Amino acid sequence: KKDGKGLDALYTTRLKSLDRNDTTARLLLLERLAQLRRYELRDLRAAIDACEAMSALDPDAIKPREDAARLHVELGQWKEAVYAWRAVLDRDTLLTEAWRGLFSVYARSRQADDAFAVAATMAALEIADDDMVRAVRAVRPPFPRWPLPPADATSTKKKLAHPMERTAVRAVLEVVAPRLLPRLGRPMQDSGVRRKDAP
Repeated sequence: KKDGKGLDALYTTRLKSLDRNDTTARLLLLERLAQLRRYELRDLRAAIDACEAMSALDPDAIKPREDAARLHVELGQWKEAVYAWRAVLDRDTLLTEAWRGLFSVYARSRQADDAFAVAATMAALEIADDDMVRAVRAVRPPFPRWPLPPADATSTKKKLAHPMERTAVRAVLEVVAPRLLPRLGRPMQDSGVRRKDAP
């Protein structure tokens, strides 16, 4: 039985000897390499390399990108982890684990605005758990909130109106304004007033 390093060397040698067009066999060996390096050798950087090689062979694959994202998180490589989770979401927008992973990265790296944006998106997509929904709504209530119609519309209007709107002056102006405004819009000489007489 070979040890971990021996198996790594064996898989690597086999990989190099495979036909480059034999995608299935190459993917199988790369997956074994990734698992070996991740769980037995604890060589996370090398495991990421294997995952990225799998992604290059199969552009639509999701699992190697998920694995790479989690490995970046273990290494504290937040920027790379975000990139990997976004690559997963590009291929499956509603994958809950990817959204949770992205939220976790932003939360652990103390990027509060980005973490809230992800949480709000998850709440909108209805893939957030109850605790996350409550947290989002505590910061930003659901929108829009349509107002309830008042029981007494007239009374409400009076409370909101300017005090001058309810005075006798307002009533007088409503009668006088139609006659007064046209005169105010004319030149002063039309009213018999000369410029030098104006205050």
